[in-house]
Amino acid sequence: MTEGIYALLSDENLKTKTKGIFTPADLTRILNPERYPIKRHDYLIGLMKEFELCFELDCKPPQFLIAGLLPKDEPDETELDGETFEFQYHYKVLPESIISRFIVITHEKIYNQIYWRSGVMLAYQENNEIYNIARIKTDPEDKKIFITISKRKETRRLFLGILRDVFKKIHNTLPNLEITEWVPVPNHPKHPPLDYQELLGLESMGESTITIGKLKLKLDLRQLLDGYEDIGIRQRKQIGLNVEVTMSNNINQFGKGDNVAGDKIQGDKNQNDFKNATIGIVAQNQAQATVNNLNQTSGASIAELMQIISTMRQTAAQFPPEIREDIIIDIDDVEVEIQKPEKERSLPRLKKRLVALLTAATLVAAPIAGITDFTNNVMEISNKLGIELIKR
Repeated sequence: MTEGIYALLSDENLKTKTKGIFTPADLTRILNPERYPIKRHDYLIGLMKEFELCFELDCKPPQFLIAGLLPKDEPDETELDGETFEFQYHYKVLPESIISRFIVITHEKIYNQIYWRSGVMLAYQENNEIYNIARIKTDPEDKKIFITISKRKETRRLFLGILRDVFKKIHNTLPNLEITEWVPVPNHPKHPPLDYQELLGLESMGESTITIGKLKLKLDLRQLLDGYEDIGIRQRKQIGLNVEVTMSNNINQFGKGDNVAGDKIQGDKNQNDFKNATIGIVAQNQAQATVNNLNQTSGASIAELMQIISTMRQTAAQFPPEIREDIIIDIDDVEVEIQKPEKERSLPRLKKRLVALLTAATLVAAPIAGITDFTNNVMEISNKLGIELIKR
């Protein structure tokens, strides 16, 4: 199979004349019929799809495109109109396969069939209306990937989240890949970009602004980060980080006393088992305390709840049409109740709507980007309002 796929990737006709497009007839032409009978060609194409080497074009008779054999030159139609915003990945080593696999995975969103070996144009649309256009391109020399999105501000963050999820999936399959994430300084494209993880770290430390002395500029940190990721998502990630660090610290602290304890209980397996269990229990309790503490400081302000609901609406736009309207109605009802004074809120009504949203998100069959965050948002709202959705 490997040799058969390599024969296709090495074919001069596919590389120079068809620009990566092949048909079943090409397999008959390229492959040895004794080693690769026609009845096995579909299996070979299926493997290439599975390995994210090619995708099927929307045409008859069937044709397939190998992204790694696309022309090198960027087309002329890649300029984006109006205001845009950008997200960057910087790599210590940038594998060529990342962008080709990305093109294959996102091929259903390709805009106007604009793609080349190191980039692609994608569209985010609903009901045949294009909300956003994105240009994703690599700079092999600088070892960077740039995501630039135009058009509607309301859905830019959602579209970026979808694209980042794809890159995350690809990155996770490549061991020891060193990546950093960067965002440009607003209205200063020529200034060096800002380290995204550094910004998240500053926010978790309670910083509200970031100062750029060369530009004599102070940026609102929350406002900047909200453009890229919902605050609720950022807080949940921070909770996970705090739990991980706390558990690691507790285990290390117990480890420091192992020599002393070992002298007293050497050879006693039950004592050792008890000690190991204690480490787990203390670390777990400490981690839970960290989570509870962060939840308490987060509070249940209407502004935060409205931000979570706004994120849920963006994800709800991707639900199948047959259930989307009901989901939006449920979200509307939750929003109406939350905006009421606390004493006037109907907790049973809120619980009913939140359970409906959680159930819909759990049962939906179609793959939806952000569905996990949607269910987490439902649970977060219930926790902030003191509503128990799942019996423990």
